Amino acid sequence: NYDIAGNDITHIDLPTIDACLASCKDNANCQAVTFNKWNRRCFLKSGAETLLLNPAAVSAFVKSDVKPSYSPAKITMSRYPERGFPKTSDVTDVKTKDDCENLCVNTSWCVAETFFRSSHQCMMLKTTGEYFPDGDADSSIKRQAN
Repeated sequence: NYDIAGNDITHIDLPTIDACLASCKDNANCQAVTFNKWNRRCFLKSGAETLLLNPAAVSAFVKSDVKPSYSPAKITMSRYPERGFPKTSDVTDVKTKDDCENLCVNTSWCVAETFFRSSHQCMMLKTTGEYFPDGDADSSIKRQAN
């Protein structure tokens, strides 16, 4: 759920985090990677000073001495209308999309939520996979900007 801020060497389209790590190990300048799960894009990193909350990302470190800090930047919600994450957890009944989003905002482990309009159900997520078009769903994720 974290993106490494800056230090990009290059980015390449790859299918998995494992392929991303293998690509990093083949590059002498690469110390870490961020893999965008939604777009299947691998970012090779020359260093890692700061981690930013981003549920679309997963980051890993090739060098054991890399010790980044977590960003103090404000956490905001980014909305994805008519997009839903696959049902992977229990749901809670709520009245509105705003209620669902506020529930996630106020739950420390929640990094994303999907509100299902027809059933007025809220699904909170600890991590995300890809989201998909869904006319009955609206989703939001917590994230930090650079």
